[in-house]
Amino acid sequence: MNYTIPTFYDSMISKLITYGRTRNDAINKMKRALSEYIILGVTTTIPFHKAILRNPNFIEGNLNTHFIDQYKKGIESEMHNVIVKDLENVNKLKSTFMPGKKIAAISAAVGSYQNTVMNQMAKK
Repeated sequence: MNYTIPTFYDSMISKLITYGRTRNDAINKMKRALSEYIILGVTTTIPFHKAILRNPNFIEGNLNTHFIDQYKKGIESEMHNVIVKDLENVNKLKSTFMPGKKIAAISAAVGSYQNTVMNQMAKK
């Protein structure tokens, strides 16, 4: 745990993209995807993105090039809440992902995804 990706490697270890028919649909899909996205062993920007997605001004589309600076205190406060909750989940998962080894374990809730796909296929 607590591994740092060396600077001579690309620090982007994965990319997550969502879309929806409306902005609200896309935001809700990203919230769900981030809640199911688990990366252990390295620090990520997931808490930052979760905090942004909870910001009322972001949700309403009130954006400008100073958005982060403008709402920095609220974003930092929400990030703290996200990190506390995520740490609870990490501690529950540590035994599942071999805690003695420095491995970045990546899981995107495959079981949940498979169930969703199977349900969608059954409806067709």
